[in-house]
Amino acid sequence: MTAPVHDRAFDEATLQAVIRRALDRLPLADTVDNLIAALCWHTERLVPVVEAKDWSAHGQGDLITAITNEVRNKLAARPVPGTVAVTRAVYAQELARTCRILLGLALAEPGNEGTERRHTLDEHSRRPIRHRADPA
Repeated sequence: MTAPVHDRAFDEATLQAVIRRALDRLPLADTVDNLIAALCWHTERLVPVVEAKDWSAHGQGDLITAITNEVRNKLAARPVPGTVAVTRAVYAQELARTCRILLGLALAEPGNEGTERRHTLDEHSRRPIRHRADPA
């Protein structure tokens, strides 16, 4: 069971909005640095939430450690303001994808990732598609 929103170190709705802002289109040069700062702020809060879970009990500890180490490397490679705007914009999009993955891990319970019902929308009809792992 996931904790209520007020017990989390992050705000899921705000994070989703920041991720959408980064991924909807290439961020504009005059706003990309603020977007990167927001994504870094959220990422830095998600990493400890993910690490605090008992992934090792389900044989996933090494995988999570590798993921969080890579996230830290990505944060350390943050382009400085003044770097070519398109480089900063691409970095913002990559970081947004990283945040999306971390958010999924922060909301998941170790060992239960495959048992939750997952739905995605068919790109053409916008109707939910059941994944094969879902019960009929």
